[in-house]
Amino acid sequence: MVSAESLGLRPTEGYQKKKTKDAFTWKEGLPVLLEKYGSLYLIVFRSFQGKGTNTKRIMELDKLIVQNLAKIPELLTYFGGEPDEDGWCLSFCLWTRLDIARFVTGLDKMHNQALEEADELYGSDEDGDRKFNAEKSMITMDELQEIIFTFLQTDPRLYEGTASEVI
Repeated sequence: MVSAESLGLRPTEGYQKKKTKDAFTWKEGLPVLLEKYGSLYLIVFRSFQGKGTNTKRIMELDKLIVQNLAKIPELLTYFGGEPDEDGWCLSFCLWTRLDIARFVTGLDKMHNQALEEADELYGSDEDGDRKFNAEKSMITMDELQEIIFTFLQTDPRLYEGTASEVI
């Protein structure tokens, strides 16, 4: 596993609240990877870390998860985001194979621990909406070198019902 920045994937200003396609410098880093692997799988973690959020425990679990998964060759990179001034945070991991990502994360003890603790760590707002979400996308490139994000699973409120976006 290498750093996102070493792959040319850097956050854009205000990335925490942007749509995935606009949050990073994807066009700089993904073409070479897509030529090598054909498709990639992106898991984006969005959260709101406001008052009452157990940030220390979130960081502790995050560190342990990354340590556990760093040995998996199909995990290309992990970007651990920082909350913005309002408390919104965005992190991601980029995989070469979705089946491996699902299998490994399903077996990973720390992932399971984090999921069990998520409601307590993040809570929910007054409407009962969770303050964390995982978006799963397949990334491909067409013959015109356009990068396409196809959403496999996401919160539809973030994308107004679109199934894919091109950058």
